[in-house]
Amino acid sequence: MSNPRSRWGSRIRFTPLNPHFIHARNLRSGIRQAVDGYSSQLCVDIGCGEQPYRSLVETERYIGLDLPVSGRERALKRPDVWYGGLILPLRDACADLVLCTEVIEHVPDPQLVVSEAARVLAPGGVLVLSAPQTWGLHEAPYDFFRYTEYGLRLLCERASLVVQAIWPLGGVWEMVTQRLVANLFYRLGGRSLARKGLLALAVNVPVLAVGMLLDRLYGRRGDTLGHVCVAAKPSATGEKG
Repeated sequence: MSNPRSRWGSRIRFTPLNPHFIHARNLRSGIRQAVDGYSSQLCVDIGCGEQPYRSLVETERYIGLDLPVSGRERALKRPDVWYGGLILPLRDACADLVLCTEVIEHVPDPQLVVSEAARVLAPGGVLVLSAPQTWGLHEAPYDFFRYTEYGLRLLCERASLVVQAIWPLGGVWEMVTQRLVANLFYRLGGRSLARKGLLALAVNVPVLAVGMLLDRLYGRRGDTLGHVCVAAKPSATGEKG
């Protein structure tokens, strides 16, 4: 039987009933922008979870990878392949698109993960990488890092990838609002399924609306929840992908 929390999360992930709606919306928008117009033969999703971005990718084949888990966590993940370490179980240069979203903050060697993504990319292939810059402790004790745009750029460049674009996931007002809403939601009992709907309507929706409006009016400047980075593996001719 599927976990009731998993069913709730799947239904409301991209709606204002989600206490993490701003981040979920901005990240989905960022991933969509990154893959828009890009057609691949093989897309590899590292740390895929429930594969929430699979529908955004135009590809002939999609492989979601994630660590083996048990119990409640297993109901929250739907990989095509369970794998047990940082080394990807894939041959060199087999994929032309790699997704790695909100993963590298949870691994002790993030450079190895990015280097592995670069290894499995074919020349001219693209890595779409995202990570938080401002976020609370989560998935403890496996929560190690936060990243500025310069940190993501450094990881990619050290893996011999060419950074094509990096953009923030909202501005300072959305960052503050997102952290406030999530904090209030869970402190007021949001972990109880019976109270989620009422709390979401009473807390999430009005506060989110104000924060998102302020972010739009005053520009996306200052702090941010995170970034999406697009980096390419140089082609065989030495050109940028």
